[in-house]
Amino acid sequence: MHRLFLIILLLCTPPIVASDTDDLSRVVERGTLRVLAFPHQETVFMRRMPELGAEGLHRFNGIDYEIMAAWATELGVELEILPLTTAYSDLIPGLLRGDGDVAATAMSITPARQEVVTFSRPYFQVFETVVTRRDRDVRNRADLEGLRLAVVPGTSFEETVRKLGLHSNVVEKSFFLEMYTAVAEGEADATLSDSISVSRVLAKYPDLERRLKIAFTLPDADQFGYAMRPGSTLKPHLDAFLDRLEASGKLDDIKASYLSSK
Repeated sequence: MHRLFLIILLLCTPPIVASDTDDLSRVVERGTLRVLAFPHQETVFMRRMPELGAEGLHRFNGIDYEIMAAWATELGVELEILPLTTAYSDLIPGLLRGDGDVAATAMSITPARQEVVTFSRPYFQVFETVVTRRDRDVRNRADLEGLRLAVVPGTSFEETVRKLGLHSNVVEKSFFLEMYTAVAEGEADATLSDSISVSRVLAKYPDLERRLKIAFTLPDADQFGYAMRPGSTLKPHLDAFLDRLEASGKLDDIKASYLSSK
C-alpha cells in the first residue's frame, strides 16, 4: 500500500527536472522528511516534551510539528526532527549545507532571508512587540533611541532592530527566554518578541509578568513560512499542501489546539 501511494503521488505531480535542488525526489527515495528545528519551551510552534521524562527529550509537539507531521504523512514518508542546540542562526546555514530538507520553527519571511532561501507560502501571522520593564515609559520607536536591546542573533528581531537603526546597542542572547530575563534584571532595557510568544512567556513565568510589560506593538505584521533551499522542488508541493490544510479547516484546528485561552 505504501509503494502504491508513492506511485500515485509521483504520477499526479508535474514532471520534475533532476537538479541539485530536487529535494522532493530525495525525500521520497529516502523515505524521510528531515526538518531542521530550534525547539524551545517558550514557543507553541516547536518544543520538546520534558513532561514525559527522559523520553520527552526526543519527542516534540507544537504547531510546526503538527503541520510537518501531516505533510510527511501525505508524502508517505517518516518525519525526522533534527533539533539544533547551538544557535537559532544555525538553521539557515544548516539548511544550505543540506543537513535537512526544511527549516521550521516560527520563522518569519524577511527580505534578507529570501535572498538566500526559498520560503513556502505564509501559514501564520504575528506582530512584533517591544517588551520593557514596567517602570519604564516607552511608547514608540523614538523612545528606544539609546536603549540596550536584547536579541537572539539570526532572528527576525535582529533584522527589525537593524531596520529601525537601533543596532548600536544590541545585547546578544543565545536563547529566547534570556532576552526577557536580561530586561527584567537590568542587563538590557528592552527586547522584541512576537505577539504569541510574549503572551506565553508572561503567563508562564509570574516573576517576569510582574516586572515586564508590552510597551507597544510595531505596525507591520510578520508572516511565518517554512524555509527550503533556493529552487527546491519541495516548495510547490508544500504550498499546495498548506492550501488544502487551510481549506479543510485542519490548519485552524491545529492552531487552536495550541492557542487555547489558557
